[in-house]
Amino acid sequence: MDVWIQSIENKDFSSYQKDVLRYPDSVYNSFRNLDLVLKPAEFSFIKKINLSSNHKIDIDKIEALKLPFIKKIVQKDTDHFRLSFVPLDSLNPFKYYIVMVDFNSDWEKPVLFFSKNHCLGEYKVKVKSILEAKRFDKQTLIVGQVFQSGTGLFWLQNHFFRFSKNRVFPVLQTVSSSYQVGWGCLDFVVNSKIISKHPLKIAYEKEFEFRDSTDQIINKIKYTDRILFDWNKNKSCYQPSVKFKNKYNKLVSFYVGSNIEFLIKANINSFKPLLKTERGLLFLNQLYKQVNK
Repeated sequence: MDVWIQSIENKDFSSYQKDVLRYPDSVYNSFRNLDLVLKPAEFSFIKKINLSSNHKIDIDKIEALKLPFIKKIVQKDTDHFRLSFVPLDSLNPFKYYIVMVDFNSDWEKPVLFFSKNHCLGEYKVKVKSILEAKRFDKQTLIVGQVFQSGTGLFWLQNHFFRFSKNRVFPVLQTVSSSYQVGWGCLDFVVNSKIISKHPLKIAYEKEFEFRDSTDQIINKIKYTDRILFDWNKNKSCYQPSVKFKNKYNKLVSFYVGSNIEFLIKANINSFKPLLKTERGLLFLNQLYKQVNK
C-alpha cells in the first residue's frame, strides 16, 4: 500500500483537473449578453409575477407564445411553464432581478437577467435543475444549480452573477455541497458556507468516512478550509487569494464522479495515517481493489 500511495503522490493530475472543471466552468460558456427592451405588456406580466404568491406563476403554452421574451425558448413538446421572479432588492425589486423559466422537464431551465424593462442576459441551464436563486449583495445574485443527484449522490454548484449598470456577467463558480455516500468503502462530503461577504470568505467543511469490508467505520475525519477570495478588477471576477489557491484547487477532488486517486492526492494528509494501522491497511487494500477492478 505504501507503494500505491507513493505512486499517487508522484502523479500529475493537472490535465485531469482541467477536464473535471470544464463541467462546472460551462456557466461561463452558457451565459450570453442580451440587449432587449420589453414591450409594456411584457413588463406588466413580470410585475404580475412579482405580485403573485411566492413570486411564481404558472402559464400554458398559448400564454407563453404571447410573450416575446420567452417565445423564442418555448419548446414544441412543452405544454406548461412556471416563471419565478427573484429580485436583488425587495425594496426596489425591478432595479435588478431574474426570471427563471421552468419547463415541465428537468433538463432545461433558462434564467433571464433584467434591469427594469431591459433584458440584459440569458443563462441556459441544461443539467438537472435549479435549486435556488438568492441575493448575495446589492449587485450580486447566486444561482444554485444541481449538477448531479441520485441515491447517495448529490452535487450543488453556486454561480455568482454581478449586475453593473446595463450589464450582467458571471463572476464565480464554486461547489455549495457535494457528497458520495454509500459507494464502496469510502464516503466523502463537502459543504460550504459564506462566512464573510466583504471580503468574500467561504468555509468548506469536508468529511471522510472510511469503512472496512463488513461496512464498519474504521475512521471518520472532519475538517474545515476557510478560503478568502479577491476581486480581480481586470478580469471582473472573484479569485482565491494567492495563499489559498492550493486549498481551493482541492475542492475539485470532491466533485461527484471525481477520480479517487486524485481525491487521495489532494487530501493526502487524511489518507497517509491509514498506512500505520492494520484496519487502515485493510481499508486501503479494499479501496485499491475498487479503483483497479
